[in-house]
Amino acid sequence: METMIQINYYQQFDTLLRIEADFFEAISLSVKNFQKEVFKPVDEPVKKSILYLHQHFKEPISLQTCAEAIDLNYSYLSRVFKQQWGQSFSKYLSELRIDYAKLLLSTSSCSVNGVARQSGFANYNYFFRVFKERVGVSPYQFNRNIMDYE
Repeated sequence: METMIQINYYQQFDTLLRIEADFFEAISLSVKNFQKEVFKPVDEPVKKSILYLHQHFKEPISLQTCAEAIDLNYSYLSRVFKQQWGQSFSKYLSELRIDYAKLLLSTSSCSVNGVARQSGFANYNYFFRVFKERVGVSPYQFNRNIMDYE
């Protein structure tokens, strides 16, 4: 009996160590991405659009609504964003949303459909497709992998 308790204790300890390692890896990646974004030499319109995206990515937004919010022509914003940031506005928005969805899937008990909505995706099928393209597994598989860790 005592041996079983010790084994269970070590299994839980190992799981906690893995969770801790994953947590610190996620924090490290976030800091690196933040530094990359903050220190990237970009003009003021792109900085404003990035800030707007980070503040509103959970809401239904588009290039048009962002451009209006920062008083720019949407075609100009689209062009300058891609030139200076190296990817399209919509791709960056999708990446923000998917990163947030991964965080929700790994830290909450929300359904995958709920995670899609909370991450700013109005269409579940689109969320599923983008998630799988970016992460390499479906949201369900990602969630299952997290549950297997626990």
